[in-house]
Amino acid sequence: MSEEKGFTQEDVNRIVSERVKEIKAAKDAEIGLLRQEVKDWQAKASEFDAVASEREALRSELAGIKLSAERNELFSGAGVSDAAVRRRLEVLYAAEAAGAEDAPSFADWLSAAREDATLSPWFGGQAAAPVAPVAPVAAPNVRPVAAVPSTSRGQVADPAAARRLNPGEVLREHARLLSAGQVKEAGEFLRANSAL
Repeated sequence: MSEEKGFTQEDVNRIVSERVKEIKAAKDAEIGLLRQEVKDWQAKASEFDAVASEREALRSELAGIKLSAERNELFSGAGVSDAAVRRRLEVLYAAEAAGAEDAPSFADWLSAAREDATLSPWFGGQAAAPVAPVAPVAAPNVRPVAAVPSTSRGQVADPAAARRLNPGEVLREHARLLSAGQVKEAGEFLRANSAL
């Protein structure tokens, strides 16, 4: 008689345990590879985010350079070569265009400013004919604004007749006083009208 050898419960448990260990080791290795792949993709995503951020910064810088080039071309065409005058004109435009829904383009505004008697001296010899200053009209229920200080060069409008000036008007009058060589008066006017 030959004896058939069967598996004992202990043998079955050992075989199952070995097989489970093999499958677990294979799955752990697969999970390790997937985790590494996820880390690699996350690193690539971070690099992409950095490149995208840099790209947006470059686009913004390019837009600023284009705007500056367009304005330089407009200034050159208008005969404005002094950088300080260019900055003042840009500040005037920004003050007048701020919050305005129907603000003119910079080119249109610059063209109109060139014809403005108070700003025309800043434009390369193509000034409009000087216009006599007009006393401001009093507006109802508006606190009067300090008038331009009296100088030896002429009389100043009565402060009671003055109306509240908007920031663009204040800057224009300041610019007119500066272009007329009245530096001290321009400073006093600006201080008086910016304190309100």
